Amino acid sequence: MCSYLKPRNGGVYYTRMVVPPRLRAIIGKSDLGRSLGTKDRAEAKRLLPAWLAGAQSIIAAAEAELSVGQTPTAAVAANDDQQSITSVAMDLGMIHESQPDHAFPEEPDALAIARSELREAMENKVLLEQIRADRRGKAYSGKPLDTDIVDLWAAERKPKQKGIDTHRAVARWFYDRIGEKPVDLITRQDVLSFKSKLIEEGQTPANIKMKLSRLRTLLQWAADNGHAPTNAAHGISIKDTQAAKNKRRPFDLAALDAIFDSPVYTTRERPTQGRGEAAYWIPLLALFTGARMEELGQLRPHDVTRLSYPDPDGAEQQGWFIHLIEDGGENGTGLKTAQSERVIPLHPTLERLGFIVFIQAMRDQGHDRLFHQLTRGPYGNLTHKWGQWFGEYLRTTCRVTDKRMTFHSFRHTFTDYVRRPDIPEGIQRQLVGHSSKDVHDDYGSGYNLLWLVQAMKLYRIPGLRLPLNEVA
Repeated sequence: MCSYLKPRNGGVYYTRMVVPPRLRAIIGKSDLGRSLGTKDRAEAKRLLPAWLAGAQSIIAAAEAELSVGQTPTAAVAANDDQQSITSVAMDLGMIHESQPDHAFPEEPDALAIARSELREAMENKVLLEQIRADRRGKAYSGKPLDTDIVDLWAAERKPKQKGIDTHRAVARWFYDRIGEKPVDLITRQDVLSFKSKLIEEGQTPANIKMKLSRLRTLLQWAADNGHAPTNAAHGISIKDTQAAKNKRRPFDLAALDAIFDSPVYTTRERPTQGRGEAAYWIPLLALFTGARMEELGQLRPHDVTRLSYPDPDGAEQQGWFIHLIEDGGENGTGLKTAQSERVIPLHPTLERLGFIVFIQAMRDQGHDRLFHQLTRGPYGNLTHKWGQWFGEYLRTTCRVTDKRMTFHSFRHTFTDYVRRPDIPEGIQRQLVGHSSKDVHDDYGSGYNLLWLVQAMKLYRIPGLRLPLNEVA
């Protein structure tokens, strides 16, 4: 074993393994080599077995490729397979691009060696299994990413149509830049090349990060379900240095005053695209519930109900509550996550402004939904067009020009102001519809109605001016 060791460059020990001639066409190199990063022979001998195991896995992988009937000449022609083996070997630090056979890399530090050893143990195992499975379709399905894999993923995961379309679009972006190949032949180098091309095209880091995330989702599903040996996009992302700078912000007091001093609230203006009373009530509901736009837009009259609950002395009390639930059917409702299903006490301010009167009017008129003038967008969202109107109204009429402030800022605002020392964190999360941080919180059905009512009564925004007149 020690015959693999040789001191170079001032006494640093290097190791190399000669590749058998019959395998050089597959691996693409005549030998594998790497610095062990130490001048101490005893330490080098200690590190050597881990490196040898990785190198022998590369050799075994190439042998397995030959064992399924492929000749070295054919292996050279099958460029994708040869590049896959070579790229993994390069990634492991065993061979190095654009270097002669006798060249070795600069001495890595001890931490780099430790990381390399761990990565070798994991990635060589994947590589060997990948080649032994015969990547040309004997074990894998050879399905294309943008059609079959997306369809199968969607059939199992059942995302909304918009999610299906965006993931399919990313798969096609990938093929447009890398070339079409079955999902089991997609390599890590393909994904890195895709990332590089997006950067060269001037895509923003946020956009690239989103595309890589969706690509990872599809490749992970393919790997988990036997259509590919591994997720070639695992761990590949991009750092978005502007993410924190561009993060959505809660509305400050000036922005809230601008919204609620606007014509919709002061002169009862109802712009056509604001869809009647939706222009008035949806922003107010968002401010006093923290609910998402679509959660509010799909509310039905019977989703706001009067419930009884005991007070601390056991006496029965009653109050109005908004139910946000997942309910299928033509006039049903949908939620973003399972945790989004919740019951929210109606804030006293909403009662004062006439929300219960409005609900009763919608019931008397026989409407299936509170905001019956909303129409569905291309993906079935009731608030698609309304959201576009509010965004324009916010910028032009209310003159809130900070692009980090959008309708979703109402949710951030509610979250900020409900975060009080006299409201337990668990209640805060339950009101907003966030998942719990503690496994203990997942037991039972959550906090009782009394505690939720008491917490909602504490919610207020100091200095906020709201319309004084009730809406008939």
